Amino acid sequence: GSSGWGEQPKTDNTAGWGNEAKKTLTAVDIKTETGPVRFDFKKLSNEESLSEACAVANYLVRPNGGYAINPGELVLCFDIGGSTTDITALCQMEGGKAMIKQNSIRFAAERVAQATRFSPNFKNVLLRICEKKKISIQGLNSGTPKFNENTAPYYFEQVVDRLEASDFETFYLLIAAECKEMMSINLYVTGLIMFYAGQLAYKLRNEIVRSEDAPPAVKAIPPKIKIAFAGKGARIFDWFTAVNPAAADDYYTQMFIRGMGGETVAKQTISPITTNPLKIIDINSQRGTDNADVKYEVSKGLAIPTNITSILVPTNKQAIEILGEDNFCVVTPNGEFKYLESTNSITSEMLEHIGNHFICLPQEGKPHCPRFMDFADLFYKVSSGMFGLKMNATDFMAGFQDMNIENYIKGEPDFIKAQKRKHDDQKDFDYVAPIIILEGMKFFEKHLLKGIQKQ
Repeated sequence: GSSGWGEQPKTDNTAGWGNEAKKTLTAVDIKTETGPVRFDFKKLSNEESLSEACAVANYLVRPNGGYAINPGELVLCFDIGGSTTDITALCQMEGGKAMIKQNSIRFAAERVAQATRFSPNFKNVLLRICEKKKISIQGLNSGTPKFNENTAPYYFEQVVDRLEASDFETFYLLIAAECKEMMSINLYVTGLIMFYAGQLAYKLRNEIVRSEDAPPAVKAIPPKIKIAFAGKGARIFDWFTAVNPAAADDYYTQMFIRGMGGETVAKQTISPITTNPLKIIDINSQRGTDNADVKYEVSKGLAIPTNITSILVPTNKQAIEILGEDNFCVVTPNGEFKYLESTNSITSEMLEHIGNHFICLPQEGKPHCPRFMDFADLFYKVSSGMFGLKMNATDFMAGFQDMNIENYIKGEPDFIKAQKRKHDDQKDFDYVAPIIILEGMKFFEKHLLKGIQKQ
C-alpha cells in the first residue's frame, strides 16, 4: 500500500531457506486460528476474591458514576500501571454485563518515565513546578544535588506523587513548552496503545459475532466503543489533552481507526457514539473531576459488593490476543508457509516456535512491518508537526528496516523466563504478546530514544 514512507528497499528473503531447513521443520503443527471462543460465563459471587481485572471491571460498572454498559456497547479499559497495562473488555451478554477479556501487555507508563533520562531540559521543568508548588525534594531542590540521567525517572515520579489533581495541567503545559521531545514520547506510547485498542476492538467484535454465548440482539448491532483509562499511569493520556483537547481527541480517534484497519473497516465494525457531529468513539468521558480517582480503581472496585454490580466472568480463561502485524506465517509439518492476517490470534505456541515454525517472511520487496508503519506514519506527522520531533522520514525508515523482531523476542526477559519454566518445571510455555506491541517496544528502545536526542 502507499504508506507515505517512500520507496521500499528490496529485501532478500532467500537467506537460510535451503533444504536443510525442510528436514528440521517436521514435528510441530501449530494451530493458527482457534474456533469460536466459548466464554461459559458465570456471575461473580460475593465470596470470591477478585482478581485486579475483576476489581477494575467492578469499579467501572459501579452504581452512580460507572458505565451502564448498554446493549450495543463495548467498553475497553486500560489499567495503566508502571510496567504493565492490564486490559479488560466488557459488553452486554445474555445474562447481563460480561467481562470478555482480561490480560496484560508490557507497555506502560514507565516508558515515558524512562525517556526523561534523555530529555536535556527536563530537570528545569521539575525545578520550576517544585518552586511553583513550594515542594521540597531531597536531592532535587534541597540537600546534595543528585539529579542525573539515571535518577531523572525517579525524580519525575517523586514530583508527580506530590502534585494535587488540579496541578497536572500546569505541569503538562510546562513540559509541552520546555521539553517538546517528552511530548513526542508521550504521543508515541499513548498512540500505540490506541492503535492496539483499535486492533483489539475489531478482534473482540468478531469474536462476539462468532460466539455461541452472545445473543442475536448483541450480534445484530455494531457496538459503540467506550474507552476508559484507569490506574496511576492513566495520566499519560492527559498530556496532549492539556495542550490541545481537539487535536488530542482527533489523534487518538484516528489511531484507533487505523488500528481497526481504516475507515471502511471501522464503518462496518462499530457505530459512532453520536452522529452529529460525528464523534466516533468515547475516550475516557467517565473520569472524575481532574481525574481524582486514578490509581484507586482497584481498591474501590474491591469494596463494591459484586451482587450489586453482578458481572459475568468467563470460566474459560482463553485469552483473546492478536498478532497485530502482517507477513507472519506458520511453517506446516509438510513445509508449506501458511500466511496469517494481522487480525489473527497469536498464541503462546506460536511464540514458543518463533524463528523456526513461526516466522516473519515478507514477500519480495514488501516492507517488514506495514501495520507498525501505519501507526508510525500518523505519530510522525503529529509529533513532528506539533512538537518538533527532529527524527525525519529517513530515521524512521532505518528503524523499520532494523525491525528483526524474531531476535528481539528471543531476547525478551519474559520470553526467556517462560522457556526456563518449561524446561525446569515441565510447565507449558506461557509467554504471549502481540507482535505490534513488541515492535513498538523495539523501535522505542533502539530508535526513538536516540531520535529525541537529535539537536
